[in-house]
Amino acid sequence: MPAAAAVTFFSPWYKDLQKDVDGLKVKISTRSGSKSILNLRKGSADLAIIIRAPKIDTCYNLDGLKTLTIGRDTIAAVRARHAKKAADSLLVYPYRSHMQECAEELLKRNKKKLTPVFETSSVELLRSMCLAGFGTAILQESLIEDDLRAGFLAPAFDVDKKIGCDIVLFRPPGRIHPKAEAR
Repeated sequence: MPAAAAVTFFSPWYKDLQKDVDGLKVKISTRSGSKSILNLRKGSADLAIIIRAPKIDTCYNLDGLKTLTIGRDTIAAVRARHAKKAADSLLVYPYRSHMQECAEELLKRNKKKLTPVFETSSVELLRSMCLAGFGTAILQESLIEDDLRAGFLAPAFDVDKKIGCDIVLFRPPGRIHPKAEAR
């Protein structure tokens, strides 16, 4: 499960899930979506949860997996309100990651060309670097809603054409652990 979904989405979802499945035990791995899908395919996980923007290619094979959309979020470009001179700098995700594909689509929709200055797969570190004023970051709004509300972060573009995304649960086509099957 990507770290952003683990931080923002998982706790309330898990609380509801516990009401339906007695004795549920969970082990979370906050890895990239591709590693989560790989663990699912290898049998080292019963379920995988990823953030996925419809109509944007994924960098991993989802063929044969069963899916269920369990939540929604929005991806937006933001910058620190105080950081005017870093407006042309972009904080990026690794090449060929789904979030980087989303970032490139968001820049294209907004007709923006920014210079990559920092790369990490850690959404928390991107948020931190953005808050410190190092550049524009492409982040899930659920992760930054408090920062936006408090005025620490602001939309990076005048007219922001955001990307809606789904939080999707994946499972293999066969039987899985009975507790995972319960809901």
